[in-house]
Amino acid sequence: AKKMQVFVDRSCAVFDGHAVGEFSVGQHAVFQDYQELVQDSVGRYLTAQGHSAADLEALVAQGMAGGMPASPALDICFDFEAFAAYMVTRNTELEMAELDQVANEQHMINAQHQMQQEEEQRRARAAAAAEREQREQQQREEQE
Repeated sequence: AKKMQVFVDRSCAVFDGHAVGEFSVGQHAVFQDYQELVQDSVGRYLTAQGHSAADLEALVAQGMAGGMPASPALDICFDFEAFAAYMVTRNTELEMAELDQVANEQHMINAQHQMQQEEEQRRARAAAAAEREQREQQQREEQE
């Protein structure tokens, strides 16, 4: 599952800004690569569990014949438009997360800048107070 999520996260930008119903060859290629990745992952899992792809197909056919509702997770494996919609959604999520990160970084930069300005102002006030104290001390000494 992690391998598929990494694939989706790396590939979803291909679906950025596509018009509904208009898809590129590159987008179809990403879908085919995803299907191969899913088939490979499912195949390895089934083999590890002592089952075959035919066992899974029979189980799915039996479930669908029995009225089992379709799964959105399976839809994106077999339905290109469902896959494309998922990829657009994931791309938007990643873009929003990136914008949040940039905003947070900018907030940190602004906070650091403000702290530096406040420190500079504090130092300037301290220097002015020390200078004023020195002048007052000199005036007292001159009056004595």
